[in-house]
Amino acid sequence: MKNFEGHALPGCYFLTVGVLWSVKYPIKYLMQRENENISKNKWYQYLELLEGMGKVIIALVGILAGQFSPEGPHLHLYTQDHTWVDLLTWTHGTMYFAYGLGGLVDILIPLPLGLPPGLDRFMLAQALFVEGFLFYFHAHHRPPLDQHLHSLMLVAICGGALCSLLEVFMRDHLILELLRTTMFLLQGSWFLQEELQRSSNPGRAARVQQTA
Repeated sequence: MKNFEGHALPGCYFLTVGVLWSVKYPIKYLMQRENENISKNKWYQYLELLEGMGKVIIALVGILAGQFSPEGPHLHLYTQDHTWVDLLTWTHGTMYFAYGLGGLVDILIPLPLGLPPGLDRFMLAQALFVEGFLFYFHAHHRPPLDQHLHSLMLVAICGGALCSLLEVFMRDHLILELLRTTMFLLQGSWFLQEELQRSSNPGRAARVQQTA
């Protein structure tokens, strides 16, 4: 289960969101060229709402799958002798929580609450920064090849975070949106390939698990 909630689930999430964005943003750009106010289109609003709900649901599934799996910490952060309990699962949960907050903001933005329009991109940027921060320290004390692969992944994470942060001030910029989409597709493929490699090489997975 730990491999699933740590690699396969985020891989499916990033790939699904990336594919969705790769279709949504070109269509939005074409509609805007026809002078149509896409933000007031009810079908586009429904799509934004479903996207936000999907982020929240996947975040909850990731957190609960890690916490309540047979080998999970079951919401225990440390033992009676004050030693940490399965910090790897807690770091995964922190990443899911950050993306879940971003999905919640996506749901609240269309509502008449007076939230600033760039808040959704800002929350996405902070979720990517949290992921990058955890990813950087996640590679410590691992074999050199794993450290190298994780450092390459940081390029995609930081690239997506930078695009999202720029979109706070440069709204509806097609190049930034497509670049962010590319970073998500790259992340999704990386997570799934990592999971496939673990499945095909149980010895490597056991060694990495011992060093995590």
